[in-house]
Amino acid sequence: MKGTFLRVKGPDPGITGVTQDSLSNPVHPGDPVTLQCSVLSNSENRTCTEDHSVYWYRAKPDESHPSLIYIHGNNSYDCERSPEAASQQKCVYSFSRNVSLSDTGTYYCAVATCGEILFGNGTKLDIEVVQHWNLQKTNTIVFLLCVALSISLVVIAFLIYTIKEKNKTSAAASLQTNTETTRTEQQIQQRHEDSLTYAAPTLTRRNTRKAERRNARATETICIYSDVRAFEYGKSDA
Repeated sequence: MKGTFLRVKGPDPGITGVTQDSLSNPVHPGDPVTLQCSVLSNSENRTCTEDHSVYWYRAKPDESHPSLIYIHGNNSYDCERSPEAASQQKCVYSFSRNVSLSDTGTYYCAVATCGEILFGNGTKLDIEVVQHWNLQKTNTIVFLLCVALSISLVVIAFLIYTIKEKNKTSAAASLQTNTETTRTEQQIQQRHEDSLTYAAPTLTRRNTRKAERRNARATETICIYSDVRAFEYGKSDA
């Protein structure tokens, strides 16, 4: 077979690659996100002196065509040369914004120079939505636990106060009972003392005449006996 090789020779921008960094951390609504696009070039192969421009596009599943969202200026990048080869250069373009739910999609950086457009590999941005109902449920549970703890503390304090008051009342009643018992015992003892009758025997001798003293048979001795008896209060002994 015979064929014809067709080669179109034109200005070469010298760009060897366009790469994009992926996002490692999860993103939530309101978080700041920085997308980076690295443009690698080789000045030895470059035949075009035109500066390149960088554009950011976003592709969404519900859109048929990507939409342009940002354009870099001429001074909004940082370039550095490779220490191994002075002709190789790397320029980093950054794009930052606070994302929302509508920013979900895949972001591409496009480098346009010398009549050519080179696209990067793309950075997928997935935004995780915080489950508000879970947060609300957690807050409700924490609130209920705090209320239950407060009620428990109030009940414990009330029980402690009740026990202390009960102990004070019991001690006062016991002291009053002991006082009344002692007073009753003293009253009973006093009544016993008041009802106690004591008598001692008294021996008296009747004096007779001298003539009769001589006579032993005429001598009389009178003996008086006494008795001790305790009477109960309220009773009489006949």
